[in-house]
Amino acid sequence: MTLTLVRGLEVSDMAGLRSESGGVHSPYARVVRLLQGVNDVRVGIHPSTGDRMRDRDILAAAVSAAVPGLGAATLSRRCADCCGDHGQPRVAGDLAWASLARAGGFLAVAVSTVGPVGIDLEDPAAVARAPLDAFTAEELRFIRGGADAARTATEFWTAKEAILKADGRGLRCDPRDLQLGGDPLRLVAWPECPIALTAVRLDGFDGPNGLVGAVATFRRGGEGPSNTPSG
Repeated sequence: MTLTLVRGLEVSDMAGLRSESGGVHSPYARVVRLLQGVNDVRVGIHPSTGDRMRDRDILAAAVSAAVPGLGAATLSRRCADCCGDHGQPRVAGDLAWASLARAGGFLAVAVSTVGPVGIDLEDPAAVARAPLDAFTAEELRFIRGGADAARTATEFWTAKEAILKADGRGLRCDPRDLQLGGDPLRLVAWPECPIALTAVRLDGFDGPNGLVGAVATFRRGGEGPSNTPSG
C-alpha cells in the first residue's frame, strides 16, 4: 500500500513485512529500498520492534540509503538539557538529518539531505484524550469549528511536533508560540524560528490504522530574519 503525501512525498505501509524468524534484517532491507525512491526527504513506516535500539538501527539503515557512499551510518542522541541518550538523532559527519516517531505499534522514520528534519506520528483518539495545551486561540477556533475536531487537532499537533523536532529543542519550546494556518498547513508565525518561515516545509500524511503524521524540513540556506507571516 502506497500513500501519497503532500508535495509528492511517499510513505509505504510496512505492516506485515516482518521476517518469518522474527528478525529485523529483512524489514531493514525493505525500508532501505523504500527510501531510495524519493528525492530530498525520505519517509518510511515500519512495525515498531518494541526495542528502541533496534528501532534506531532501522533509522540508521534509512540514513545509509539516503546518502550514496556513506556506508553504515552512525547515529547518536544527546539531550541538550540532561546529556542523556535521548533527544534529536544526530548523523555522524552531518551529511544528513534524521528523525523518528512511534505510535500505534508503528515506527515512522524520516531522512533529509537538504536540512534538519522532524517527523511525528499520532493516533487521533489518543490526541483527543490527552490534556494538550498546545494551540493558539485562533487554532482552537479552527479546530473546534470543523467536522472532525480530533483529526484536525492531530494534524496541528503532529505539525508542531515535527517542527520542534527539526528545530532540535522539542518541547523545551512552548508549542503555543507556533502559529499554523493555511491549506495545506504551514508555519505562519514563530518569534523564535531560527530560519525564515518560508524555509520551513511541512508535509502531512495518513499513516496505517488511522494514524496521522507530519514531516517538517528546515531547508539549508533558509536562515534569515523573516519570521513574520508570509501572507
